[in-house]
Amino acid sequence: MTATIDTPPDIAAAQQALDTAENARQDLETRFVDGDSKVKAGDIVKADEEVRLCRLRLDAARRRLAQQNEEQLQRDRQAAEEAAHDSLRQHAETVDQLHDQAVDALAAYLSAVQARNADLLKHRRTLMNLGFPHETTNGIFRRGGVVNDVVGRGRSGETIAISWDELWVRGEHYAKADPSKLCKELVEEADTRAGRPVGRINGERNYGANVRF
Repeated sequence: MTATIDTPPDIAAAQQALDTAENARQDLETRFVDGDSKVKAGDIVKADEEVRLCRLRLDAARRRLAQQNEEQLQRDRQAAEEAAHDSLRQHAETVDQLHDQAVDALAAYLSAVQARNADLLKHRRTLMNLGFPHETTNGIFRRGGVVNDVVGRGRSGETIAISWDELWVRGEHYAKADPSKLCKELVEEADTRAGRPVGRINGERNYGANVRF
């Protein structure tokens, strides 16, 4: 809100002087009309001149106040402009810096995910070649109680290769990660940490017990 200067005393004094002068002139005019011989025409002329001067003084005082308010407005506008410029520039620099850091961190994260996916497939192939039990991708094991049997065996500590992108190793489940899905989840988690929770289409994320991506 723009600050305004309170009405200075000289305006109140000038208004009071004008009121007094106008009342005095009115009184002289009334007395002159009523035939008061003590009131001369020159007295009315002088009273008229005093009213005019008082009005000029009041106008001058109001003009000074208007000028002071305008100067204050310009100072307030300049201060607000400088504050906006400095604050927004500082935030923009911070955002730019954090953006670069976030991109670098995400690039490193995705590189690690890709390396881990490749490592998962490599070890799955090695374990299969060495005769560890595995399930094919024909989907049979995923129907009925077969899948529960596989998961149960994995949780119990047996090393089992499932489909083409999953492993149970010593009771821990490893699955190939989807980079696009992970990026979406990163944004959701960042929003939550920043106090901006986002809705989830499928409710709470649930990967099952001991799933490691």
